[in-house]
Amino acid sequence: MPSASVKWTPTAQEAKKRAEALKMQAPVRPEEITQNTDEGAVATAKYAVDLYNYAFSTGKVEEYKVLCKGAHKSCVTTPAAIQKLHADGGWVDEMHVTFTDGWVRKDIKDKVVVELWYYQTGGIEYLGNGTKVDVKQSKWAALVTLLYNGNSWQVEEIYGAPQ
Repeated sequence: MPSASVKWTPTAQEAKKRAEALKMQAPVRPEEITQNTDEGAVATAKYAVDLYNYAFSTGKVEEYKVLCKGAHKSCVTTPAAIQKLHADGGWVDEMHVTFTDGWVRKDIKDKVVVELWYYQTGGIEYLGNGTKVDVKQSKWAALVTLLYNGNSWQVEEIYGAPQ
């Protein structure tokens, strides 16, 4: 007779880290998001990166879904992946980003793309089945494609890679 599957239970230390991650403060929506300027685009791109990390730590995807409207997987499937991770009992440690540079790429003519450079603290991604992924502290570069809808910036795509 097959045995019932045993659900993973976090250790006391892991449960404490999860509680800390779930209490992470949401990033503040920048006032510049409504400004159809390079500054508005850069502020929105930074907000998108912060919101991405916030959503993975807390499981709260509502603001991310409001901001990220594009058809790329970074907008379409990321919220569902985050919700599944949390439904399975997983989470990602609270990670902090320090932006070192950001600008609108002038070499790209047919769309608005912001290039960001930043450092991200490390942490652990808990998959909910006992598996842990060590996320190393690292320097990142991101390309955030944006569209101004007449009222505010919307994210079409986020692409980031450790450097």
